Amino acid sequence: MNGNGFVKFLLTVLILAVIYFGWVLTGALDRVRESNLRVLERLEQLGVLDDLVIIVSSDHGENLGELGLWSEHGTADYCTTRIPLIIR
Repeated sequence: MNGNGFVKFLLTVLILAVIYFGWVLTGALDRVRESNLRVLERLEQLGVLDDLVIIVSSDHGENLGELGLWSEHGTADYCTTRIPLIIR
């Protein structure tokens, strides 16, 4: 495989990885959203939802190829320091 062929191969692998990880993350986010909705619906059924402050957060972000990095620890860039914070 010449240099151009290898570069095309690497780009194809990268594109497939981005598509795959996007699909996996989308499914995971859907499950989290559905679980949170079930909890909120149950709290509403119990009549306590309006009496609660609900906080949803995370411990750290992930590097998923941004800045050329693939990890969750060891960096302090915007990918790992920006985390979700939802207050209701």
